[in-house]
Amino acid sequence: PVRGEVIRIYPAGFTKISSLGVEQQRVMVVMKMDESDLRRVLEQRGLGVDYRVRVRIYTQQKSGALVIPRSALFRSGSGDWQAFAVRGGRARRVPLRLGLMNDLLAEVVDGLQEGETVVLAPESGLTEGQRVHVENAQRPSPPAEG
Repeated sequence: PVRGEVIRIYPAGFTKISSLGVEQQRVMVVMKMDESDLRRVLEQRGLGVDYRVRVRIYTQQKSGALVIPRSALFRSGSGDWQAFAVRGGRARRVPLRLGLMNDLLAEVVDGLQEGETVVLAPESGLTEGQRVHVENAQRPSPPAEG
């Protein structure tokens, strides 16, 4: 890992065809890398022009947040976030108030307690009160520090 700071985000994106032929939307971002990290990477990896890097940009961070996988979330008819919690062996539709969210996880501010089991990627036929069998439990939990 290399730490850095975003210096500029270009105001317009562009379309690029990947090596697999997939059309991708991209935006140019200029970053200033931490000098000691950059020196280490150059020595270890010999980076040069046109190397590809994977970047994860954090705009906010919260330690100790109660999180669930995004795949457990769905919208109600009115557009509010919900999930199915397993309570008493039955699926219970739970309205949620969410905080921070990324592609994989969502912070639950209200609606679930730590340790409750949620249904991942609930099928459209799953209904309120339907009996469910828990095989691979996924419980809301604080993210690992790091």
